[in-house]
Amino acid sequence: MLTGRPASLIRIKREVSIIIGLVLLIGSYAIYNGWHSYVQRVEQHMQGDTLTISLLINSELEKGLKLLNLTKPRLSDELLRGGDFAQIDPVLNACMQEFGLANNKDQFGLLLVLDSSGRVIALSGVDSNKRPDFSNRFYFTNLRDNPAMKFTLSRLRIAETTGKPVFHLAVPLRDSSNAFLGVLALQIDVQKIERKLQKILRTCNQRSVLLMPDGQVCYQYPLQLKSGLTDSELLSNGCLIQRGESEKKREDGKLHRTNMGSHAETSLALNLPENEFGLSQSAMISARELAVTFLKEHTPIVILLPVTCLMIAVLYVGLFHQTRDLEEAIVDSNTDYNTGLSNRRALKTELPRLISYALRVSSPLSVLFIDIDHFKSFNDLHGHDFGDKILKEVARCILNVSKRPLDCCCRWGGDEFVMLLPDTKADAAVQIANNLIECIRMIDLKENGIYPHETLTVSIGITTTTLCPKPNPETLMKRADEASLRAKEEGRNRAVLL
Repeated sequence: MLTGRPASLIRIKREVSIIIGLVLLIGSYAIYNGWHSYVQRVEQHMQGDTLTISLLINSELEKGLKLLNLTKPRLSDELLRGGDFAQIDPVLNACMQEFGLANNKDQFGLLLVLDSSGRVIALSGVDSNKRPDFSNRFYFTNLRDNPAMKFTLSRLRIAETTGKPVFHLAVPLRDSSNAFLGVLALQIDVQKIERKLQKILRTCNQRSVLLMPDGQVCYQYPLQLKSGLTDSELLSNGCLIQRGESEKKREDGKLHRTNMGSHAETSLALNLPENEFGLSQSAMISARELAVTFLKEHTPIVILLPVTCLMIAVLYVGLFHQTRDLEEAIVDSNTDYNTGLSNRRALKTELPRLISYALRVSSPLSVLFIDIDHFKSFNDLHGHDFGDKILKEVARCILNVSKRPLDCCCRWGGDEFVMLLPDTKADAAVQIANNLIECIRMIDLKENGIYPHETLTVSIGITTTTLCPKPNPETLMKRADEASLRAKEEGRNRAVLL
């Protein structure tokens, strides 16, 4: 029987699969290249933005240090110890005014003077009798306890005096004998710094933080402010990054993966070493936010790839069903509906191929022409249904004696069958024919208690390519048919080799 799939249809399926694979490969490669380029671009922007933040903060700290160094000499020992603190406020205001004529002091808040006990004794620009106690401030205790320290910075916090997020730059006030007299501190308004940064930074969703040597946050961007914000909320709502020992080793200005952040999510981070003020800087962008932004920027290709694959898949499914239908149609066109064997059309296709192969390799091809004896009487006496059952039983016997994959068995027409036996000599073909006769003779013909004949018999004509002078499809079939007729003339129920 011919049940193989046509090579052209198999090739169509293979080509469609290759196309889908190529589309996926090209699309994936394009997305990968786009992602790689996008990450490199973000890294460049983050490096630039991080450096911008660092330079801006350094610039403001340098200006603030100049202001403090301008003000500090004017706060004489007598003025600080005299007890008349009302005279200090004009000095602070005058210094602020004088400094503002030559410098931009937009980011500066208050200029504060703390006495040796940490009590605020003067504030620039504020007329108030309220003198808060700042003895617990880091910048005060740090300068008081470290005589050699020239200046210090404080962590980011909400100022009690203004209610704004600030950090402080402070210098110690000491007399000629290095006795501690107090602290001169400058508030730096980080909201004004952020507004300036928003105009010049390029990287979206970037989070940046400046850390002091002890790990405290001096400044962070963005601030994410809200009304009634406390110190702890200010830091937790921002991008607080506490770097461990493993992170401190990565101060190379290169982007790398990390799990920093309040939600321990995978992020891309960039670290810069400490600057002249002892501040180290870290910038971070969430890998998830980065991916979302990338998808938004590359929406066409991201949508086009699955849509294209879907369209090809739909086409593939359509071709698959069409191919299956065509295969079934081809098989049906070459199959006898009643017996399940190949039909005469298939035999006319297969016989020339087998003859050509037999001649090419010098191997015998045997042909058996099988004719059911007295088949017409079965149909006339008992109807076509009973005749069809006989045909099916004969086809079953033919398949039983023909067990090799290359053997071709078909129904020639009516009550006639043909077996093509490649690489089979005449004596082997005769043995197969006798086996078939015995198998058919054992068929039980009992049908509704009627016994039209004692047994069912067939007449078989046999020929081979070695016995045929010029073997071709016409001559082989003609010789096999003639041999079958001779078997009938000699009494039926036998095989004749011609």
